[in-house]
This record gives sequence, C-alpha cells and structure tokens, in this order.
Amino acid sequence: MKASHFPVDAYIVTLILGAVMAVAVALTALHRRRSPGAMPLVMLSFASAWWISCELLSRLFDAGIDRLIWHKLLFAGVVVTVPAFLAFALQYTNRGHWLSRRVLMLLAIEPILFNIAVWTDSHHGLVFGGWQGRGTGTFNGGSLFWVHSVYCYALSALTQILLIQGLFRAPLLHRAQAGMIIAAAVAPFLGNALTIFHLSPFPGRDLTPLGLVISSAMIATALFRRGLLDLVPIARDAVVELMNDAVLVVDRKNRVVDLNPAAISLLRLEKTQALGKPIAVAMAVWSGFSAKYLEEDGFHDEVPISEGRYVDLRITALRDKRGLLRGRLIVLRDITPLKRTSAALQDANTRLRQQLSEIEVMQVLLKEQAIRDALTGLYNRRFLEETLLRELSHAARVQGTLSLVIIDIDYFKHINDRHGHLAGDQVLHAMGNLLQLRSRGGDAACRFGGEEFVVVLPGASLETAWQRAEEWRQEFMALRVAFGDIHISATFSAGVATYPTHGHNLSLLMNAADVALYAAKSAGRNQVIVAQDAGAVQVIY
Repeated sequence: MKASHFPVDAYIVTLILGAVMAVAVALTALHRRRSPGAMPLVMLSFASAWWISCELLSRLFDAGIDRLIWHKLLFAGVVVTVPAFLAFALQYTNRGHWLSRRVLMLLAIEPILFNIAVWTDSHHGLVFGGWQGRGTGTFNGGSLFWVHSVYCYALSALTQILLIQGLFRAPLLHRAQAGMIIAAAVAPFLGNALTIFHLSPFPGRDLTPLGLVISSAMIATALFRRGLLDLVPIARDAVVELMNDAVLVVDRKNRVVDLNPAAISLLRLEKTQALGKPIAVAMAVWSGFSAKYLEEDGFHDEVPISEGRYVDLRITALRDKRGLLRGRLIVLRDITPLKRTSAALQDANTRLRQQLSEIEVMQVLLKEQAIRDALTGLYNRRFLEETLLRELSHAARVQGTLSLVIIDIDYFKHINDRHGHLAGDQVLHAMGNLLQLRSRGGDAACRFGGEEFVVVLPGASLETAWQRAEEWRQEFMALRVAFGDIHISATFSAGVATYPTHGHNLSLLMNAADVALYAAKSAGRNQVIVAQDAGAVQVIY
C-alpha cells in the first residue's frame, strides 16, 4: 500500500483518543476479570478499539490494490461489539445465568457467517452491494448487510432495555453509573443509524466510530470514577432481594421508591401498593410508626410493630456528594424470635435465682440442723464448743467477761421411769422452749447431752448470770408440762462460772461451772450456785 498524507484533523485525533481509551478500558477490565461483566467488557473494548483503529487506518491509508481491505477488517470488530455489549448487560444486570454455553454458541453463529460473507463479497456482492470503497460512490449495502444490521439493532435494543430496567432497580446513589452505561450503549447505535441511513450532518464521515469513542469515554468514566467492576449496583438483586432483613428506600418526600421481598412479607403488603406511596402507607401494619423516626440523619432502636412482634429499626439518610438529602434507607430486622429467646432466658434466670435462693435457704437450714438439737431446737454440743472458743478469744481481746451456766434437770431419770421416755422428751422440749424464749441477742443456749443444758452469756457478769439463771429456775419450776391426761412438774439445778474469774480457757471454765452444778445438786437441788476462785461454791441470795 502507498501511504498518503496524514489528514491530521479533529476527526483523526478523536479516533486516536477513542482507540487509546478503549484499550485502557480493556486492559483494566482484564485485570479485574473476576468481577461480573469484566470479560464481556474486555471483548467489547478490544472490539471497539479494533473498529476505531480500522476506521482510522482507512483514513490514513486510502489507496492500494484492495480499497475495501480496511472495511473488511473493520467488520471483525463490528460483529463482536454488539453481542459483547449484550453479554456485558446481562452480567451487569445480574442475568449472567442466561449466558449458557448454548446461548454463547448461538451468539457466535451470526458473526462467523457474516465475516465469511464479508471476505467472499467479491463473488456475491451481498454485503457491500457493489461498493468498492471510499470515493467510489454512496454505500447502500447489500441484502446481507441489511439483515446483519437488523440483527445487530435487535440485539442493541435488547441491551438497552436490560440496562434501562437495571437503571430503575439500581440504588439511588449508583444510578449515575447505570446511566453512563446506557449512554455508552446508545451512542454507537445512534451514530450507526445516522450513517447508514445517510442522515449524518458530516457527509463522508462514519459517525459509528465517533459513537464508539463516546461509548468508550462513558465506560472509562464509569470504570475509573464510578466504581464499575468494583461494585456493580444492579447486583443488589442478588443481595438485597435475598436478604432476610426488610429493606425500603424512600425519596426526599418520604415516598417509597424501592423495597425487597422481605419488606413485603414483614409489612404484609403488595409491592404495587407501596411503590410511590408515602412511607406511612407501607407501614400501615405498624400502628406505632412515627414520622419522628425520619427527622434525623440516623435512627436505631428496637421497636414493637405489633403485639408480640419486634424489629430492629435502622434509618440512614442518603446524601449526594454535595451533602443534599436524596432519600433514606430503612432496614428492619425481625427480632421477635430473639426477644422470645431473651424473655425465655430471663425467665430461666429468674427461676435459677429462685432455685439458688431456695438452695441457700436449704443450706442455712442444713447448717442449722447440723448445729441444732432435733428435740429441743437448741444448739448442740458441737456448736457450743465452737462458740465458747470464739467468745473466749473475743473476751480476751477486749478484756471483757463471759459467763457460763450449766443446767441439769433434777430427778429426770425418775420422770422417765415413772411416765416413760416420751414424757421425758416433753420435759426436755419445755426446757428448750424456755431457754430459747428467755435468751437474749448474743446468748447461745445449747443442749449439752441428756438432761444437761449449757447457756453462754457473752459480756455478762457473774451476778447478772446468776440472776438470769435464777429467773429461769423459778419459771421452769412453775411450769406444768402436759402429757396425755397428766401434768408433769420439774425443777433444775445450775452452776455458774465467769471468765476470767474462774478460768482462762474452755476446759477450766467448764470445769468450774460443773463443780458449781455438783454443789447445787449436793445442796438439795433446785437452786443456782456460782463457782469460786479456788473451786469452792457460793450461794447468792
């Protein structure tokens, strides 16, 4: 071929820039080939670059043996561009599953057959219709060219329908990206129509490559500025539509512009009933819905929407880059099962706390039973020893006093022998009741064993201890213990000892009180005697 002069004009420069943009888009999409729509976009962009480049070269090198060579080469890009854009639109609108192997094979048939027809046109003239290249007359095309054009326009129309549907399904803040893709699909379609129907305002210029340049510019802007392939907004069908959370989008006037199936189910409404209607209509099932929820940029709370039904409500303001309010995103998560589980857990915790309280009470009771005498209800000997040791230690620290009274019921064996052991038990029980009734705070009344009782009186002097023991003696002597048809009377003898006067340890103190008790028994019983320093006894009158 012979090189002609380079007509460096705006058209040539535009084609060069368009080819570069198309290649840049193709390489970027190839790098992100795992994203939905990436591989069809690679094919589309490379085909566009090929188409633009062939048009460019036909302008730069327009002489040679075959004046149609560039136009024949150009069709290799033409036949790929349209089905590639359709494949991209299908994946972009989340319909990639339509692109089965069978569909791809069907889409490949027409491009292959038409390219064969292009390169064999010299034998049949069904593509170029006798046209021999630029400068040989007006291109009208053969019958196969027009069949091919109708086929491409049909695919292009389907592509635009899919993209327009996707535009309305796209979230508000991502519609700019979807709009750019639609513009990218429309531009070459219009340019080609103006050219082949001879409506171009620039005779001799094919506007289709210019449309491809505009298309590449739109796609490049969407790719590098609007996050194309980073985030495909139409894929919300696969995310939002399948979400368990109810999602609604309202515009600035709080009218519903979108909602997902979960929202339809939760709010018990039809999609057609809600779209375009005020949010209050969509929330009719929720009697407690208030406009105050929409007054702030953000709102989050757990709220009841009906009796026994709760949702986690989140409202987020949607703003554009200038900060202007575009609408609001409302997300409702049904937390009724969670609330029921929480209530069940609270009930279980309440029951557990009650059981723990009961266990604590039982532990106290068991502890009491371990240190109590079953017959009289008084403390037992084990408790007496622990208490005496503790109180003696305390008295030693504070240099205080502690008195001890040992009581023994007089002639108790005679009661058992005459009236039986049950009668004796009644007398012991009566003694226990009396000591419990007359004991003061801090006192410890214990059954020491058999008919013997010990009362520990912390802080009591010898005289005070004797006076209290004497009161008990007189009261017990006046008792008449009922047993069947009889009433039994009894008396007791008691010995009193005091720390530190009569001993500095448990053994000495108990021994001193026991000696005093023995003295009371020897002196005729039914009396209270106190111990003396040397082990002698003294009767206080």
